[in-house]
Order: sequence, then C-alpha cells, then structure tokens
Amino acid sequence: MSNEDIKNSDDIGIISRTPHLPPFWNDKPALWFAAVEAQFSKYKITSESTKYDYIISVLNSDTASEIEDIIINPPAPTQAYTVLKQTLIKRLSISLYKRVQKILVHEELGDRTPTQFLRHLQSLLGPLQVQDDFLTSMWLQRMPVNVQQILQGQSTLPLSDLASLADKIMEVAATPLVASTQIHEDLAKRVNDLTNRLDHLTDLIKKSTTSERAGYSRTRYRSRSPSTPRKQYNQQGNLCWYHTQFGKRAKRCKSPCTFSKNN
Repeated sequence: MSNEDIKNSDDIGIISRTPHLPPFWNDKPALWFAAVEAQFSKYKITSESTKYDYIISVLNSDTASEIEDIIINPPAPTQAYTVLKQTLIKRLSISLYKRVQKILVHEELGDRTPTQFLRHLQSLLGPLQVQDDFLTSMWLQRMPVNVQQILQGQSTLPLSDLASLADKIMEVAATPLVASTQIHEDLAKRVNDLTNRLDHLTDLIKKSTTSERAGYSRTRYRSRSPSTPRKQYNQQGNLCWYHTQFGKRAKRCKSPCTFSKNN
C-alpha cells in the first residue's frame, strides 16, 4: 500500500468519526448539549478542546455573540468545553427569561379563570420552553391576594393542579362578591330615585315661587290704578303735589301751581 493510500485511509477514518451536530437550539440550550454529548459518546470524542472546537463550528452569529469573550479568549484546553457549555447555558437562559418576562409582564387575569389564564400564558410562550417554577411564579403573581395566600401552602402540586385549585377557590369567593355587588346596585338605584324626587320637588318650588311673584306684581298694578285720574288731573290742572294730595287743606305749595289762581 502506497503512502497516498495510507493518507486517504486515515482521512476516511477521521471523516467516519466526525459527529453530525444539529444546529444550535437557542431556546433549549441544555437539551441541545445533551443531544450533542450523545454524539460525542457515540464517536468516542473525549478531548475538551476537540469538543470545544466542534461546538464553536456550529454556532450561528447570534449565539456566538453571547460568548464572544470566550471565543476570543478561549479557556484552558483541559476545561474549554466545560466552561463553554456552562457559560452558554447560563447566558442564554437569562436571555430567554428576559424575553419571557417581556412577553408576560403586561398580562392580567381579567375575567378569565386561573386555568384559562394559565393556558393563555402558555399559548403566548409558544415554542419557548421555561421551567415550571418560573411559569408558576409568573402565573401566581397575577392571582388575587387571597388565592395566592392559599396556594403558597400547596407549592408541591403541579402547575395544572394549582390552576384547578385556584378555580375552586375563586368560585367559592365569588358568591359573597355577587351578593355584595347586588347590595351596592340596590343602594345606587335608591339614591338615584331619591335624587330624581328631590329634583322634581325643587322644580315645583321654583314654579310656585315664580307664580306668587307674578300674582304680587299684578296686585300692585291694580292698587295703583285708582290714582291714575289724580295723576291725569294733576297734569291737566298744573297743581303741585301738596294741593293734589290735600286740596284746600294744603299748608304748603310748590311752584308751578295754579291752585290759588283757580280758587
């Protein structure tokens, strides 16, 4: 066998021992590393530096930017893969939880049941995978205070069971709430009725006062009517006020006055 044949044989052996790593799963970094390590085990790859090189070769630009410092300044060869794996999982997990918080932070329970709200949060997350305790915390924070206090003692239950328990708690708590709401509605109706009656009485009083004033004005007008001829006589006879009021008994006279001339 020639040297060239030996070289080609070695290359084929190397190629046959090369694992086929899947594209990196940014939303499930720990699961991805578990799948990759199965490949390393299959192909008997144990060197830290070799595994490090394989991982770096399949990272996309977004993922690589998360560990730029490690790529530029690699760790010691004896622990390169371990440091890379731990750092990548930690940083991507933090980034993932920030994304999840951004998605869920403005969500409120509203008129949904706790179970419906849980399904709503899960649908918003879509393919994003988060640990149950993180989602439980986000979900529990949106529950009423009395529900939170009860559920805190049931922390070992699965999240779906907690949601079912919260449904029952809120069903029981809703009954007095409905009664209280009905009482408030009845009081509001009675206050509204009293307000309307008071407004009606106020209108009647205003109308009555206006009518009395109008009658008083007409009475004053009629009481002044008999003095009209006297006024007319005064204007025709050119008498002063004293002779108009007292005639011959007047002790004073104010010009112009024709009383003395006429008598």
